[in-house]
Amino acid sequence: MLSLTLLSINRLKDIPFPDIEQDEQNEHTLGGFNVLAEDLTLEEKKKVLRGLFLRWHPDKFRQRYGHLLHEADREPIMDMITRITQHIAKIKSTLNALG
Repeated sequence: MLSLTLLSINRLKDIPFPDIEQDEQNEHTLGGFNVLAEDLTLEEKKKVLRGLFLRWHPDKFRQRYGHLLHEADREPIMDMITRITQHIAKIKSTLNALG
């Protein structure tokens, strides 16, 4: 889980984002978790994706951590959050098509 503290000024480089460049190339991974290859039931895979979606959803992220973000990095951070969420949605679509 993300852990941002009140004592730190959080910049883009400070947030432990998944490697979205690599994940977008692999299409079915997020943070190294390959949803389609893992030995989980369809329901378990959907549960994992739901958890990831809630963790990275732009509104939820802004609500939890927006006040901690350095103003100069706020927009690039939220752009990255949106990109991650869109990738999760693509994985979910693929999963839905398979099951």
